[in-house]
Amino acid sequence: MNKSHRNSLMVRLRETHDLPSLPHILLRFVEMCNREESDIKELASIIEKDPALTFKILGMACSRRSFPSRGVPNLEQALVHLGRDTVVNIALCTSTRGVFSPLHGEPQFYLKHLWKHSLLCALLTREIARRIQYPNKEEAYLTGLLHDIGKLVLWASMPKEYGAVLSRVLDSRSRLPAADRLLEAEAELGFLHSKVGAWLIRKWNLNSLLGDAVLYHHEPVERIIDSFPLVKMVYVVNVLCDESQGKNKSFEIAEKLLGLRQKEVELLKGKAESDLTGTAQFFDIDIKFPFEEDKKLRKKDKEKQGQLNQEIKNISLLSGTLKSLVRAGSEERIIRIFYRALELLFGFKDIIFFTYDFERDILIGKDRLHNLLISFPESKSILAKALTNQSVIHSIETGRPGPISVIDEQVMRSLKREAMVCYPLISGKIKIGVLVIGADKSELSSLARREHEISLLTAQVGSALCAERLRKIQGEEGPLERTPDSSSIARKMVHEVNNPLSIIKNYLTILDQKLKKEKLVMNEIRIIHEEINRVTQLLNELSQFPEQKEQKRESFDMNSLISDLLSISEESLFQPSKITVQTRFDRSLPPIMSHKDNLKQVIINLLKNAAEAMTEGGKLAVSTRYMLDFPLNGSPELPLDHDASQGYVEITVSDNGPGIPETIRSKLFEPFISTKGKDHRGLGLSIVYNIVKALKGRIICRSNREKGTSFVLIFPVGN
Repeated sequence: MNKSHRNSLMVRLRETHDLPSLPHILLRFVEMCNREESDIKELASIIEKDPALTFKILGMACSRRSFPSRGVPNLEQALVHLGRDTVVNIALCTSTRGVFSPLHGEPQFYLKHLWKHSLLCALLTREIARRIQYPNKEEAYLTGLLHDIGKLVLWASMPKEYGAVLSRVLDSRSRLPAADRLLEAEAELGFLHSKVGAWLIRKWNLNSLLGDAVLYHHEPVERIIDSFPLVKMVYVVNVLCDESQGKNKSFEIAEKLLGLRQKEVELLKGKAESDLTGTAQFFDIDIKFPFEEDKKLRKKDKEKQGQLNQEIKNISLLSGTLKSLVRAGSEERIIRIFYRALELLFGFKDIIFFTYDFERDILIGKDRLHNLLISFPESKSILAKALTNQSVIHSIETGRPGPISVIDEQVMRSLKREAMVCYPLISGKIKIGVLVIGADKSELSSLARREHEISLLTAQVGSALCAERLRKIQGEEGPLERTPDSSSIARKMVHEVNNPLSIIKNYLTILDQKLKKEKLVMNEIRIIHEEINRVTQLLNELSQFPEQKEQKRESFDMNSLISDLLSISEESLFQPSKITVQTRFDRSLPPIMSHKDNLKQVIINLLKNAAEAMTEGGKLAVSTRYMLDFPLNGSPELPLDHDASQGYVEITVSDNGPGIPETIRSKLFEPFISTKGKDHRGLGLSIVYNIVKALKGRIICRSNREKGTSFVLIFPVGN
């Protein structure tokens, strides 16, 4: 080979960045990257099974100055350092290269055998490291995995030239072992894979013998006798895993370099081969055929390449949809783009989308079922179950107890199909909605095969809808969609903090006057301490968003709770000269088991609303009543647990103010609806509604201009 040609190959070698991986591995890797919930450990479990991906990740991490370079790099540490977005890009770029720049020709099948050999060496090196008590088993595993990385680099940088080298290796007419034929052909090419691999690894500037082990793994055994343990282990493992080498010679080398007897080696290799078989089954890689008999790509390998091609095609199409979603500008347009993408990409026409209303905890049907509401969490609908469990659910599933719910039958009847499949739309941990696709029974298997692709689209649409709702909330443009985003929850929390703070602020002024007269008001101080504790809890909830911890239930006296709240409100919230307070407490009321602070929020909001409604003064009445049975003539604003064997507590807060207009009353419990002017956000009753519902209670509002307004709360005693 002349000097100019060799220099040309050297340039190509230095510029090579993408190394080939089996489509079986890449399919799993892309699938894992597309799952938002996948973590670093799961990604590492895929990457560590493939030498090309491992080399790429470690190489990128080590090239950054901020990455610690002491010893062999840790794969999980490298993934954390690079970040999930970079790892996803690596997956997509590597997969795209596998689709658009395949290594054509007869030697392509060699990639599978190279993977098998590399992974078996990695597994066996780790087993031997354990046996001889080598201190860094991670280093041993990675060295075994990467010892032949130079072959992949040569193949990727000079496919034509190295393809000719592999053809010589496959020439059965030669009497030399395959390993010797390869070294002979590489020598004529001017590049030995051992030197190329070591050269690239040394560019990582590691304080490790990994590069030396790669460099010397084809040296004469006499040169390895006095080398370091890592070099000896990789040398022995490479010989043991080379199918072209004689077994007796391999066992002799293992005993000579590491002192391992044949029986020990056979046990260790048996364990490594068992692990290799399990990994191959996981990735659906067929490794049963001997190297010399597998000169053509097997049918399964071609199928995997075809699946990878389709995956990349779908990602390309979805990227176009994503651009449209980014430019959509409204929730309605996002949903239209969603429908169009479902038809263009998958041919779906019988579809219905349900959006999730966070405040009311319901699913709302769009288009043909725009009046259909599905409530949480009591609903037995598979739509609600799909969103709650964040999983795809079919209407036809083996093992389902009994028939599907009536509401599901109604949805299916609207689709005019034999079955339906429900896909949840989630953005992070935020519920967005449910996509329902109608299908005949014969189409379900086809839908199952495309489930991953559909999930990619729903994930994009879910993110777009979430972003649009956030934009509307931040810009306060029109009626807001209810979603549990940070802005919405923060506003509610601030509103709730303001209630106890205003009470505390006003009452401390009054308390100051009392203390000047040397009157000890210990009960008032106790109540203030409770309110301060409630403020602290509310602020903690705000700081812990979105991981809000569930509050503990406790047993307490409802009459005492209301009395305490009225005590601190009478002088600070109500104006004694203008508003008179009347109470009628049922003394037979049993202790209630519930969330005390949540009920405080409800009562304070209702008291505060009543006081603010009576600007010219009036009467406020608060009463409690114990009921053994639930009154069936009540308005069905909220479902109630009718199995409450201990009875019910009824709380009524009434005022004789001007009442609530009919136009407001119909949407009274929606957020940002208020009769109090621009200084009020209209969040109080929305919060009351959701708390009451969460506590399995009912809230009823009765209001007119003549009698004023009454709010009736009903809770099961043993909630």
